[in-house]
Amino acid sequence: MIDQGTTICCIEVIDMTKPAPSQQSANSGLNGTMEPIWRVVRNHQGCYSVWRCDRSIPAGWAAISEAQDRPSCLAAIDQIWRDPRPENLKHHQRQFPSPHR
Repeated sequence: MIDQGTTICCIEVIDMTKPAPSQQSANSGLNGTMEPIWRVVRNHQGCYSVWRCDRSIPAGWAAISEAQDRPSCLAAIDQIWRDPRPENLKHHQRQFPSPHR
């Protein structure tokens, strides 16, 4: 059981298909195409995401990869993020193991 007020995971949905108005000219991608360039980002809870290079990384997230195409970023995340639970949930479950496991 998780105490009230404990944050397990926060997901924010952002439309990444449209460039920010101030970033329209910075949308050229790898190999001179108009495909956006992406990078892998990670937050303090150990959650990973892809983020366009023409956008500022949000507070609490840090880039952990070089610029690459989106499929390469997703493949990298698939390789490194084996347990999608946030760190606070993993910590809680180690402290209070479920008797039903």
